[in-house]
Amino acid sequence: MIPPPTRRPILRTVLLLLGVQVLLFWNQVRRGTVRARIAWAAMGAALLAAASFLGAWGYALGRLFPSLGRPEMAELVRGIGLAPELFAPDRLLVLLVSVLVTAVWGLILLGGMGSAIEIFYLSSDLELLLAAPIPMRAIFAAKFLQSLGLGYLMLFALAGPALIGLGVGAHFAAPYFLGCLVLLGVLPLLPQSVGMLVVMPLVRLIPPQRLREALSAVGALLATGFYLLTQWGPMERVDAQALVRTVGFLQRGYSAWLPPAWAALGLNALSQGAYGQAALLLGALAVLTAAVYLGCLWLAERLYYTGWANFQAAPRVRGASRKRSARSFRDVQLLPRPLLALVAKDLRLFLRTPQYWTQLLMPLAAFVVLLMQSLRTPAAKSLWAPWIASLLQIGMILLLGMAAVARLGLAGVGSEGPYLWVLRTAPLSARRILWAKWFSAYLPYLALSSLMLGTYAFLGGLDGPTALAGWLYLALAGAGTNAIAVGLGTAMVRLERERTGRPYSPAVGCLYFPLIGGYAAVLGLALALALTGEIFLHLGWVPLAWISRTVGFGATVALACLGLWLPLKIGAERLARLE
Repeated sequence: MIPPPTRRPILRTVLLLLGVQVLLFWNQVRRGTVRARIAWAAMGAALLAAASFLGAWGYALGRLFPSLGRPEMAELVRGIGLAPELFAPDRLLVLLVSVLVTAVWGLILLGGMGSAIEIFYLSSDLELLLAAPIPMRAIFAAKFLQSLGLGYLMLFALAGPALIGLGVGAHFAAPYFLGCLVLLGVLPLLPQSVGMLVVMPLVRLIPPQRLREALSAVGALLATGFYLLTQWGPMERVDAQALVRTVGFLQRGYSAWLPPAWAALGLNALSQGAYGQAALLLGALAVLTAAVYLGCLWLAERLYYTGWANFQAAPRVRGASRKRSARSFRDVQLLPRPLLALVAKDLRLFLRTPQYWTQLLMPLAAFVVLLMQSLRTPAAKSLWAPWIASLLQIGMILLLGMAAVARLGLAGVGSEGPYLWVLRTAPLSARRILWAKWFSAYLPYLALSSLMLGTYAFLGGLDGPTALAGWLYLALAGAGTNAIAVGLGTAMVRLERERTGRPYSPAVGCLYFPLIGGYAAVLGLALALALTGEIFLHLGWVPLAWISRTVGFGATVALACLGLWLPLKIGAERLARLE
């Protein structure tokens, strides 16, 4: 007779599961490849450097705090048009800590949602743990504590050195540092538990993989917006009024009734020796955090119990609103129907995959920065300077557009993976498959580059003929560069992307931008030769102007056709020989 399995205490089981995760992580680091060890060492060095920088910054700020209350500093502040009470040490400390706590809560909330999706729904060991004789409550608690690990690491490595350096520089007493440890200990619990609670009902509406990609896109948008804010406005001098407005904005967002202010006022009270007030404020923050944490943990646990099995077993039911008519693809025969079906499939995946949208953010942010810098740059008095600046801007639009859609071109064939063999059994030649992949990359590129060029022409005052010539160049050069991307990705394709994580060879990244940059430069020279006909015409050299136009436009069209035909031909031959 087999005895029934004994039930372990929940705390002991949680510690056992966490110990197994730590052991697995250590074995992964200890027995990993040399490349993995170098990557871990580089990340550790980067984290240590960031912690050292923030600690030094906090120390310098702490050394500055005592001098802010001196009479000579008040006279200096009043002399540049600022109110001295805005720079009182106590007020600045409260504002800075309050802003720091709010920013950390926002980052942990967004990161906690992503880690909850990864650990609770996309973890590879989840099904094995649910089948084991382990209490479900212990699995949930262990997973939640595991999701807190990264947040605590980043918090103690980044926010900790800044607060401790501030206390060392300002010569605060020892209770201040104890309060910093208490604050850092309770800080991640509230946003992490709220993020976990928000994730539980969302995964019933949105697949976890899509939800994680959407959160990545939101994070990229926030990072891009913050970067654009840092680039907005001239940085050559400090504007006193802008500094006053910044401090006033921070003051308006501050309220003593909000939990971030409790943390700031508690640390400020510790720095002044008011230990009773500090204990009251930090204790209230700890009690509120514990109450919200336990409540969210209880609710999320129930939602997780009832939702995981349904999520694994029940298929998603698509409503009638999600059904799309294919009438436009049947009625409009701009392309052969099989080729049009491939293009429609790739474009729908492009619209539905947040990873593709995330790739658009950095090129668009770079375009906005370049546009702002070009608008702020004073116009040169030279006759050729605006024309050269416009050509450089159009060339940057080409490179940014290609960077935005690089994944569509380079990974066009490789993104099919093992389903490429199913596609090869269809009545489609290799040449038509590559033409479909070219259309799938070229159409988003043309739309994006046209949008950027139109924005630059409208805001930068670009004249009509130059804008039209720039659009013609972007259309012709984009046709060739996208063909180079598709042909290069097909010639060095890797169909085992599940194992390698990349649908093409690493050598593609070394060849891609030099090839498209060289091709775009040669095509630009040919188009510039055609445009110099206008200069010869103004000088009265009519025959030379017609020769320049004919040779330039002829060379431009020939190079565009060659750049479109040759890479696709090479890629089609490689695809036909692929076994």
